[in-house]
Amino acid sequence: MAMKNTYYFQHDYSARNDDKILELRSRYGNEGYAVFFYCLETMAERGDSFIDNSTMGGLSLGYGVTKEWLETFLNYCVELKLFLQNDKGFYNSRMIEHLKLRKSLSLQGKNGAKKRWGSYSPPIANPMQRKGKERKGNTNTKTKKKVSETSSQEFNFKAETDKLLASKSKTYNIVGHYITEKGFNFENKTQFVPFLLRNLKSAKLLKGYDSRQITKAFDYCKKKWPDDWTLETVVKWIAEANKNG
Repeated sequence: MAMKNTYYFQHDYSARNDDKILELRSRYGNEGYAVFFYCLETMAERGDSFIDNSTMGGLSLGYGVTKEWLETFLNYCVELKLFLQNDKGFYNSRMIEHLKLRKSLSLQGKNGAKKRWGSYSPPIANPMQRKGKERKGNTNTKTKKKVSETSSQEFNFKAETDKLLASKSKTYNIVGHYITEKGFNFENKTQFVPFLLRNLKSAKLLKGYDSRQITKAFDYCKKKWPDDWTLETVVKWIAEANKNG
């Protein structure tokens, strides 16, 4: 799972009034409405539009519900035809189409830029080539100030990760190590902040374990699910990973 591919999916502003959603809300209330979109987010994050059967326990902890509740909920979504199901797990056909479209548009954009520019790199104009008169006053000072302000607002993912790792908070440390283990990369705060908030919830559930136990759970999940493990998976399997001490 590559976080640099995490963007967004369409959320219809009238979704709450859809007939199927109304049926879902009539049974599960606002909690069901929230969990439905939690599920869509998980499907989008995975990149294949699936909620894998093997990660149900970890996801339920991340969603703040029991595993049994989540399984019943997903089966009801299938009954309403909001989700589909096969041997692998649960999925959403609209999300599959969205991910295909996103991949197609991304490829078209790259090919278009390559076709248009090739290896061309625009030259930086020499000051002597600029037309018109230079403005008097402190123009350069103002420009430098703007550049400085812009630079200070730029998102530095490595610096943010280092802060997590150096934090006195065990919860933040866990998320920092999770990012390092998975090799995630975020381009801006819009991508990073929701990810951080979501995984801090899972990390809080690991605070009662020591570093050795958490590391052992990380290794266990990496070996069992090399590409698909998440911090929610670690929460689910940490007891199993440390069963033999």
